[in-house]
Amino acid sequence: MRRRKPTEGFILCGVCFWTIIVHLISTCLTIQLEERMEIVRKVLKEVPLIDGHNDLPWNIRKFLKNQLREFRFGEDLRDITPWSTSAWSHTDLRRLKEGMVAAQCYRPASAASSTGGTATGNAGGEGDKGHRHRRSMTTTTTTTTNLRPQRDCVVYPRGTRFWSAYAPCSSQHLDAVQLTLEQIDLIRRLVNLYPQHMALVTTADGIEESHRSGKLASLIGIEGGHSIGTSLGVLRTFYQLGARYLTLTHTCNTPWADCCKVDEPGRVPHIGGLSHFGTLVVTEMNRLGMIVDLSHVSVPTMLDALATSKAPVIFSHSSAHAICNSSRNVPDHVLKRIAVNGGLVMVAFYPHFVSCGEKATLKDVVAHINHIRDVAGVDHVGIGAGYDGVNLVPQGLEDVSRYPYLFAELLESERWTEADIAKLAGRNLIRVFRQVEQIRDQLEAQGMLPIDQSIPPEDILGRSYCRYSGPRTKCSSSSHRHVGSSSSSTSKTAAGGTHIEFDAEEAPAPWVMLATGERFKLGSVLQDTTAAPGTSTLICTPIEATAAVTPPPPPPRTSQGHLAKGNVLHNRREPAFRSAIIKNRSDAPADRSSRQQMDEKYMKLRMNVVPFIKDAHPVLAMGRWPHCSSALYEASRLSCRRLVQPPIVKAWPRHGGK
Repeated sequence: MRRRKPTEGFILCGVCFWTIIVHLISTCLTIQLEERMEIVRKVLKEVPLIDGHNDLPWNIRKFLKNQLREFRFGEDLRDITPWSTSAWSHTDLRRLKEGMVAAQCYRPASAASSTGGTATGNAGGEGDKGHRHRRSMTTTTTTTTNLRPQRDCVVYPRGTRFWSAYAPCSSQHLDAVQLTLEQIDLIRRLVNLYPQHMALVTTADGIEESHRSGKLASLIGIEGGHSIGTSLGVLRTFYQLGARYLTLTHTCNTPWADCCKVDEPGRVPHIGGLSHFGTLVVTEMNRLGMIVDLSHVSVPTMLDALATSKAPVIFSHSSAHAICNSSRNVPDHVLKRIAVNGGLVMVAFYPHFVSCGEKATLKDVVAHINHIRDVAGVDHVGIGAGYDGVNLVPQGLEDVSRYPYLFAELLESERWTEADIAKLAGRNLIRVFRQVEQIRDQLEAQGMLPIDQSIPPEDILGRSYCRYSGPRTKCSSSSHRHVGSSSSSTSKTAAGGTHIEFDAEEAPAPWVMLATGERFKLGSVLQDTTAAPGTSTLICTPIEATAAVTPPPPPPRTSQGHLAKGNVLHNRREPAFRSAIIKNRSDAPADRSSRQQMDEKYMKLRMNVVPFIKDAHPVLAMGRWPHCSSALYEASRLSCRRLVQPPIVKAWPRHGGK
């Protein structure tokens, strides 16, 4: 029996039927989305939306060199170069207004605007925050209104932003403190430029007050412990200038803390967590009322900070390690410790932290939020997108205007209530901030004084070349021979022998080495009535050039091959072997080219003694010669500044981090 061929009318009816079904389903979903968006608007009207990390200030430095005259923050930056051609731009006041939802804009009838467009970015990382641009980008023409000069359009983007005061890792030990100060100054100037829309906030109450007044609460966060220059005094100064959290590391180790890169396969820890000075940094932050941020740090550093801090800590922009095993994410056992500590994990949006790839969606971010809620609890999860510091974003979360869609997606699940969304949006961070302030008040009531300890000299061995080293110490040799001296030291032949001066703030080494290969053993301190105030004299005994120096034993390692806790390459528990390369600059020529040739000559001389130093101390064996050392760049006024393209110098790879 043959099957009859369906008639054209029957096929047409089927197509119409399924078209109607699809349309009805789409309409129902749209209605449901609008209902959820209305709930989100209601929540965000009562609770400020707080994002733990935004890198707009660094973009202003990259594109405009911190000159705000050319920065039209009130306009749609998607239509303004260089922002329109950059995959790193996601923030402006107009999109913040859309993302905060609870804003009102009263426009003249002729002022209409429409926005749209898609963008794709090159693969890259949140860590380097470099100049990368979109290879393909499609935008629609947009008519915008400048918020600043026009008084008939009043936009109040409610919510809260932690603006990042960031200095690159390449500025560590150089001008990181100056760069950070300039970024803090930029943030404060930006807020002052838009007083009707933004307010600088330094307290938890200030966040809520700004929200009630319809302004964007702006807080300052320091991204990277290298920004304090290993100085608690600088940390206190940053707090006085308005900084309210410090990320203990960026993507490089500091002399007192390990970064997340040491957790990657094949890497060896630099310290194994926090050093003693690192615990002092955390303690001083508790005393100040400054939030400890653990994004970018290694897992041992996380655990050490949690064990040290009396106040809750945060992860300003990290995600769940169980879903994406990036070293930037938080493992479950740390999430459980966060719940005990009372802290907060603010979920980042960068695809490499969300899906471990270059593509991610809004649902992937939802999965991280739900996982952190399952492990730590709904009281310990927040939002830390990282906009303007990444060049890839999830589909559906293209810029700061898309926050409401994330909350609406969460409301689709019955487990999320309005109260839960309010905690995620901002109440959790406000609670943490208040608890940090309470710990500060308690420590103040107990009479706790500022910590005035300095970092041990051996912790910055080979990294103090851009520092003032204090008064000089003379080493008096029993030899009657004249030896050369460096440009930063002096030597003279006196009746008592040879005098060699070196930094008094550095712990005396067992020996001093000259450029000629001679070594002098340092002995006991002598009283010298002819010495200048603040100097002391040590006995120097010549050592034969062939005499062997016993190297320190290698630090013990665990069964996995990692350094045991407390046994660090430059830890003060190890013998403090030092070397002082002394060269004679008395005949230095005046012209620059000849001086450069002499610098190269002495650099070669320094490299010739490398095998000896490598045997003497493992840190010098793994460290690199400073690219701003006086031997190469004493004629340059930029010797202690970060260079955009550092000169190529023969060097050893640094141990850990960048």
